[in-house]
Amino acid sequence: MQPCKRKPIINVLLTTLLVAFFTLSSCFPGSQTIRAENQVGGTGPTLVVEGTGTVSETPDQAKAALAIVNHDKSLSVAQEQNSAGTNQVIQALIAAGIPSENIETTSFTVWPQYSYPDTKNDNQPPTIIGYKVRNELTIINKIPDLGTALDTALKAGANEVINIQYLKSDTTEATNLALTRACQNAITKSQAIAKALGMQLGEIVTVSEGTISTTPPRTMMLKEAAIGGADSIPIQPGQLEVQSTVTVTFKLK
Repeated sequence: MQPCKRKPIINVLLTTLLVAFFTLSSCFPGSQTIRAENQVGGTGPTLVVEGTGTVSETPDQAKAALAIVNHDKSLSVAQEQNSAGTNQVIQALIAAGIPSENIETTSFTVWPQYSYPDTKNDNQPPTIIGYKVRNELTIINKIPDLGTALDTALKAGANEVINIQYLKSDTTEATNLALTRACQNAITKSQAIAKALGMQLGEIVTVSEGTISTTPPRTMMLKEAAIGGADSIPIQPGQLEVQSTVTVTFKLK
């Protein structure tokens, strides 16, 4: 009579863990990683959970993109006018208190402007009738002073304010707090899963830091400087979000 073969207890336990995991995963819609695993070598099952932490911060700086645009029949004239206008805007911003290192030329483009033949003469190629020159500047300034700086640039010759982005000069404290919250979130979820399985959390096996992302407030979009007339452009930044993730592996017992 041959001895009866038993399935290893650990395989039964792992199967139970996996079934329970798929049932529980719907309870944690924000989780990107919740896994029940059986380590090789008989060390027992483990639980891998990802935690997320978010912190809201008030931005203290703003980055604004503006442009000086000129049109002329002559390319050289358009370029000269644009160069003079750009220098005038830069000097006005420096005089308003913006450090020169916070003013940067980020784009310079030239487009020919065409006249197209009417449909009766559509075999004729288009002819160049002039040129458009565009010089884009980016400025960084403290938020309370940005409205005045933009107004200064517009009065000095800038004719486009393209967008405004809000920044935080130092996100170290917010990042550390977000990481702390991510760890707490991972522990809370792990405890809930272990309790539902009738088990307890054991020691931590591994911890790894995941992504750290900063989400700025919604970008403010402005075009063609139809903003004139106000003494200072009103600026309202909103909140900036810092998000961190951690992945923690626990032993289960």
